[in-house]
Amino acid sequence: MVLALLGSLAAIWILGTAPSAGPDEPAHTIRGAALVRGQLDGQVFDLPAWVGHPNHTCFALIEEQPANCATSIPRPTGDAQLVTRSWEYPVWGHLAPGVGTLFPAAIGNQMARVFDSILPIGLFAAALVLARRRGPEALAGTALAITPMAWFSVIVVNPSGLVIAGGLALWVALLGADPEVDVEPTLRLDRSTAWTVAAGWAAAVLPRRDGMIWAAVIVGICAAVGIVDLRSLVRRLGVGPLALIAASSFATLAWASASDTASAKLLFLTPLVPLLGDIVRRVWTGTLGDAPRLRTLGGVAAVVLGGIGAFVAMSLRSGGFDSDLFQRIVAQTGLNLEEAIGLLGSLDTPLPRTALF
Repeated sequence: MVLALLGSLAAIWILGTAPSAGPDEPAHTIRGAALVRGQLDGQVFDLPAWVGHPNHTCFALIEEQPANCATSIPRPTGDAQLVTRSWEYPVWGHLAPGVGTLFPAAIGNQMARVFDSILPIGLFAAALVLARRRGPEALAGTALAITPMAWFSVIVVNPSGLVIAGGLALWVALLGADPEVDVEPTLRLDRSTAWTVAAGWAAAVLPRRDGMIWAAVIVGICAAVGIVDLRSLVRRLGVGPLALIAASSFATLAWASASDTASAKLLFLTPLVPLLGDIVRRVWTGTLGDAPRLRTLGGVAAVVLGGIGAFVAMSLRSGGFDSDLFQRIVAQTGLNLEEAIGLLGSLDTPLPRTALF
């Protein structure tokens, strides 16, 4: 029932979203098409010319230009050398949409969206089913967390959609994992919760070079505020889910070791984040007991660590730390929040910002 509902919503989004309207969608589609055709390296690939059609430059970043300008561009035929900017991504987020490009030209790009959305929709469904067990409030909160921008990211060809869905599934599964296992410390998590934890982690860490950072932050926050106990969680997950977590982590770190980007090298520090969260919880509870202030401390620590992490990441840029760029990033916080949630309403009748927040 949940899968049918979410699948129907995804189909509506796919059909209602202009072709090539996703961020870098043509580039991601081209990379996927190249991978499933055995072209693994490079930025230029010999592919059917219609892959990634139409060109979105007629409307991209031009608010006053309707996206239907792209429909006037005729679909190319034959083969061509197509260029992608997505060649530095890990391959895992591009394989599913690549399968869609094996369909005929008339539906190939839309089928790329369909195949790309299957796993994220499955993760959304798993999260909602787990949330329902905790009551209507948890179910409503989880559904609300699937924002318009989350939906948009899932139904266009973009590895970020899988990362977002994996993050949601990981949050919900960890929130539903009972940390109080002192009576039966060997009690396993139920299979659906355990596999949702593992699938959420794998989906979050594999498709993007920064995915493991976000997944580690989620686990670290849950450990810091006492939602999970790491040692108990590892014991209770079971062999299969642990194997999936280990395999996806190893694959991501193996890719990072071959990458020459500074952000990729940071991935080797991410396993320390959950451990740091666990240390924070143990120090706090050991000195002050199980006080309600623990969750407040965890929230403050997350903000502080996030700020430190942002400063470190910006300091690793090729030109060093740029104070002007940092100030512009901070000044765009409100805009970034709007982009994350998604603007409700059309360009000529936008909702008030207070309603959005």
